[in-house]
Amino acid sequence: MVQRLGREYREHHPYAENILWVIEYSDSSLSKDREVKSQVYSVAGIREYWLINVRALQLIVFREPTQQGYQ
Repeated sequence: MVQRLGREYREHHPYAENILWVIEYSDSSLSKDREVKSQVYSVAGIREYWLINVRALQLIVFREPTQQGYQ
């Protein structure tokens, strides 16, 4: 979910502070998504990251970002 900024997005992609929530479907990249991407999103301050494990039909929810990772 991205904060509405109207015409501003015509000139650049959203910045991390404009992104409220990321939902990602993972099949073959689960380890990378769970370890690397979650750390990147947390440090960037993305408030919530949902990772859907397609193979196991599992939803993994990351909340409360810190500089060390999600709580």
